[in-house]
Amino acid sequence: MKRFVLGIVVICWITIVFAAGNGSKVTGILSGKTNKVPVEFATIALYEATTKKLVTGAMTDSTGCFHLEDVPTGRYYLVGSYVGYGETQSEMFTVGNGNQTVDVGVLWIDDKGQVLNEVVVAGRKSTFVPKLDRKVFNVGQDLMSSVGSASELMQNIPSVEVDLEGTVSLRGNENVTILINGKPSALMSGRTRTDALNQLAANSIERIEVITNPSAKYKPDGVSGIINIVLKKEGKAGLNGTLTANTGSHDRYNAGVNLNYGINGVNFFGGYAFRQDRYDRSIFDNRTSPTEYINQTTLGTGRPVSHTLRLGMGVNLSTHDVMEISGSYNRRHFLRSERIESVTEDINHHLEDFYFRNRRADARENMWEGNFLYTHTYGKGNEWSVNYTYSSESEDEQNEYSTMQMENDTKDNEWVWDADYLHIGKVHWQHHLSEWTKLSAGYELEALRAEQNYHVENWDGASFIPDLDRTSDFTHHRTLHSFFSTLEMNPGEWSLMAGLRGEYADIWNNLYSLDSITRQHYTNIYPTLHASRKLNEHNELQLSYSLRVNRPEGSDMNPFAERINPLSLSAGNPDLKPEKIHSVEAGWLWHNDTNASLMTTVYYRYLTNQITEVSHLVETRAKNTQRS
Repeated sequence: MKRFVLGIVVICWITIVFAAGNGSKVTGILSGKTNKVPVEFATIALYEATTKKLVTGAMTDSTGCFHLEDVPTGRYYLVGSYVGYGETQSEMFTVGNGNQTVDVGVLWIDDKGQVLNEVVVAGRKSTFVPKLDRKVFNVGQDLMSSVGSASELMQNIPSVEVDLEGTVSLRGNENVTILINGKPSALMSGRTRTDALNQLAANSIERIEVITNPSAKYKPDGVSGIINIVLKKEGKAGLNGTLTANTGSHDRYNAGVNLNYGINGVNFFGGYAFRQDRYDRSIFDNRTSPTEYINQTTLGTGRPVSHTLRLGMGVNLSTHDVMEISGSYNRRHFLRSERIESVTEDINHHLEDFYFRNRRADARENMWEGNFLYTHTYGKGNEWSVNYTYSSESEDEQNEYSTMQMENDTKDNEWVWDADYLHIGKVHWQHHLSEWTKLSAGYELEALRAEQNYHVENWDGASFIPDLDRTSDFTHHRTLHSFFSTLEMNPGEWSLMAGLRGEYADIWNNLYSLDSITRQHYTNIYPTLHASRKLNEHNELQLSYSLRVNRPEGSDMNPFAERINPLSLSAGNPDLKPEKIHSVEAGWLWHNDTNASLMTTVYYRYLTNQITEVSHLVETRAKNTQRS
């Protein structure tokens, strides 16, 4: 199937600070002149050379290194200072057009213990920073950024919508990938995404990146694109942290604590979050056939309680080598109760059947995640990194049903086991071939194993007897090998980024109850292209293209017909092919000297192999829903 989507998005963002930067960076090291020891947590201020106006500032980390992001084109100098030391000033240097890195080398500061007056750096980041392949929204200092959650913060991001239930959509499409620090997270899966975003404190977020047409270095998954949440990297010496708590109606509570401890180039961080919520649901299902009417009403209440623990540490092995190890654990207990009232009448509205079906569901979910990252930097803005992530999420759900019918009462139990085990390994390298040309390349391996077990037993008056006809064990395996490369060039007023991602997929499904095994192998190429042209000081045009994919999950490929209620079945299709999305986007950016900006975007999507749900009658009073 094919579908066309055409949309226009207008982003108006007024900033009261400096104009948005062009993505350039300024880096260097601050070291003592006498003892030759790097100075940690010192102040670095960036000044405009002609006007001597303060532009922005930063602090050195535990190895004396400093990084200033999003520096506009211009000529500057740096001033380094530290309490009790002297003050040092760098030579003048120029930041040109495009996304480049300027390394000023080592700044030597007088460390003989002079008494200095107070130095105040009053720089502030622009709220909205447009870049070649993304839109960056820096978290401000308002009340919402201080006490709110990530979910509440995203409600203020243009193109991003968060509904009353916490479901996130980008440009009206809920099929969006959410990353944490550029990496997938088990907590951001569809099952737990809402809770995770509500538990993530807004004051722990540095910026949110909206990537509607991601480059080839990102996985092409997600119809509408990627939302990347970049967390703050705590670098303060000693112990520091934050504590938050909120309360709401109907016994809704959440609280959390985040701590950080830095000493001698090692940074320990961790946090704990608790959340108690409530979901009230009402479902009305009305069906009409030539011979009868069926009306079903479902009323239910859910009370999830979750605990999230996060621990990790970062180690600066040298001025060029950084290692980070982190892990998280989430446990959620979800207790639900539902009552279905079903009435069946003939065409003359005479009662034919009537029943109540009560459900008590006790679900216990566990999510583990571990991450290892090693990064080595060399030269000016060059680096390579190795990253490995393991995550698992499982749900053990016990369902107890009791049905009161016109003729007799019945009871049955259903046990559902749903689990995903995911390994991701990635090697990434980037190197500046010249001052305005950067090459990136890498390899990524993803190995997923998904389990779905569904067991039913019926009450015979004395005990529960297994119902083998309604029992199923299903396993889904998916292995992806991906090679990717991007070439970024900034010749003058132009900025270009071309990328290519090649992928080989090996998929097989096993429905044990029917001894059914299906396999798929396919190879895909995903090209990407981004281009921008500065017309003048205030106007810029942008154009981008990417080929994306929406892969069927294990539940979409499970052919076993699970009974949703006595009148409905749901089954997947093991032969589903990935949905492909061609996405084209064009935009115009305008800003003036008063720091007001306007960005208008037109986008177009073309979908093939669309995955849809098809409903059809399989029995006199049963409806089957199947993915196709």
